[in-house]
Amino acid sequence: MWLFMTEKIRFLALLSLLFSLIGMLQTANAATGEWFQDHEAKVRLVSSTSGTGDLEEIGLGLEFVLNPGWKIYWRSPGDAGIPPEIDWSKSKNLKTIEQKWPVPARFSSFGMDTFGYGEEIIFPLVATVKEPGQPLQLSAAINYLICADICVPGAANVSLNLTDGPSSPSEQSQRINVYESLVPQTASHQGFELQRLTSTSTGEQHELRIEVASLTAFDAPDLIVEGPEGFFYAKPKVEISEDGMTASLVQPIEIPSYLDQKFEGSVFTLTVFDEKRGFEVLYTAGEVLAGDRGIETLSSVKPEIAFDVWLYILGIALLGGFILNLMPCVLPVLSIKLMSALGHGQSSSSTIRASFFYTALGILASFLLLAVGAIALKYLGHSVGWGMQFQQPLFLLFMIAVITVFAANMMGWFEITLPNFLGGWASSAGQEGSNSAFTKNFSTGVLATLLATPCSAPFLGTALAFALTRGAIEIFVIFLFLGIGMALPYFLVMLAPSMVKLMPKPGRWMSVLKVVMGLALLATVVWLLWVLSAQIGQVGLLIAGSLVVLILGVFWLGKTQRRSMKFTASMLAVALLVMPTLFAEKPVAAASDSDWIRFDQEKIPLLLAEGKVVFVDVTADWCLTCKVNKKVVLESEEVLSVFGGSDVVTMKADWTNPDPAIAKYLASFGRYGIPFNVVYSSATPKGQPLPELLTKTAVLTAISDGRSL
Repeated sequence: MWLFMTEKIRFLALLSLLFSLIGMLQTANAATGEWFQDHEAKVRLVSSTSGTGDLEEIGLGLEFVLNPGWKIYWRSPGDAGIPPEIDWSKSKNLKTIEQKWPVPARFSSFGMDTFGYGEEIIFPLVATVKEPGQPLQLSAAINYLICADICVPGAANVSLNLTDGPSSPSEQSQRINVYESLVPQTASHQGFELQRLTSTSTGEQHELRIEVASLTAFDAPDLIVEGPEGFFYAKPKVEISEDGMTASLVQPIEIPSYLDQKFEGSVFTLTVFDEKRGFEVLYTAGEVLAGDRGIETLSSVKPEIAFDVWLYILGIALLGGFILNLMPCVLPVLSIKLMSALGHGQSSSSTIRASFFYTALGILASFLLLAVGAIALKYLGHSVGWGMQFQQPLFLLFMIAVITVFAANMMGWFEITLPNFLGGWASSAGQEGSNSAFTKNFSTGVLATLLATPCSAPFLGTALAFALTRGAIEIFVIFLFLGIGMALPYFLVMLAPSMVKLMPKPGRWMSVLKVVMGLALLATVVWLLWVLSAQIGQVGLLIAGSLVVLILGVFWLGKTQRRSMKFTASMLAVALLVMPTLFAEKPVAAASDSDWIRFDQEKIPLLLAEGKVVFVDVTADWCLTCKVNKKVVLESEEVLSVFGGSDVVTMKADWTNPDPAIAKYLASFGRYGIPFNVVYSSATPKGQPLPELLTKTAVLTAISDGRSL
């Protein structure tokens, strides 16, 4: 392994963190088409994924960058203009494609109002492929009108080729998501509440009146009405309350006498927006639409964060970090610390304190470096998630190599020593002359943190949702408190080192225990190899497994020939990091359990309309907490008997490999890690999230409540 090749890269802890960040950065592969320059605009296609993987639907974007002062038009351009028209007929492996329209701006000139976009716009697209798992070749012929003081017809031909490689989020994913969030949806999604919508008609005077409340003060509310062809819509009259929290918009409508179209019964699409926030509602003239007619209310919108909420979140972060120590992902690493604690049973208090301090330091350094990586990725426009590096083969291979080395060390086949440039500092820090103590303890903290990332402990999701949806300061502070929480047991031992002295005295029995602990670490290696198999296939798995066996064999046989052992192990470890990926096969979608169907968010409303209760399980092979939930709760007799009911549908969302659709689904609930389970019913059509650590009672109660309505 690289640990033995040169002194400066022996420092296992820093190297493991660098590979963790590399694993996160690998999700940011670009997928962009070439720019097409035409008149005062340039156009290109971008993709939210770097490959098609096995996705049936792929998120895309059509990007326009306009010269200053120029604009293009919305789907309903207003008094003049033409929206972009796109011909996709020359694309290959494309079944259908849907274009979405972010909130436009109103442009008023010479008494005419038009709606469109200036400077830059990305139209989110959803492409449905004919053959999942095959390359997608997109070719778009675009006709559009671009206007300033004059209008010029524009034409662009753009293309984008996506390979059949892994569907990792691309560097454009975050930018597409930003414009996706600007697409008008329901009222409460953007912090509005539709209070009342009515229409009046007296003679030739017709108007629509809409009353809206906002979570934040209105700036410049506006209304666009789309209705029967030939109707004329003047600029709406807007009244804002004194506190700025409610607005009334009145839309006059003129119906030419030559039209054989009545106002009563006509159907209108109303788009209400304030700056970049907007929502849409379908309305039939003559009705009264109010908040009690199924319109979402402000209760579902998160308020601004106050100081007391900050304190609550910090407490949640501490508790979530502490509970990570009890997660199954971290338990194998605790065996290393247990052996270290047993060895310190007769040591001085200063030695015990130093040992546990270095482990806590490793945990804190890991969380802070992960925070820096998350901040950097977020500001570069990339998606960030908890445990996402476990979706990357290179990171898994590195972790397999690291834990294999730790297992061999636990067996006593070799010692991990500190580089000379750090040895003096460690020795002077109370380690009784052993320059390997700092490395072992610090690396234990680092390894515990890295293995904790696939686990989503109770309270962790709340803290992460708060951090990752906000700025750099919030991310840094929350990750720091998560680290303090996870390091808390080690800080407690530092305060009371006598706790360690109460442990049994070292003896022969420790040799047996060390073997048992080493085998526990090797079991972790087997688990990681199993996770890896879903990403690189059986051939790559066979190569990786063989190299692990060879590395262990070299350590075992080389106990008396240290130098040759280190060199050979180094070469084999490098081969472990490289060779399996050279023979990797395209990931194959994991087969669902016999009674589970594959996750499809669009099917959920259809199933609810049939009176079904839908249970969604977001899981992954690398998520040990998910496996515990499955074994203890989801596969219990009581729960299986309920799942077997004809009115219950179970869906599995497998996140073992990167899947933007699942990542977006998690983000819609403010979640960035798994396990995650949701129950949908007629009573909870938007989903009722369940605790990270499932209980039979929680699952059965949620399904029973859904059935009773």
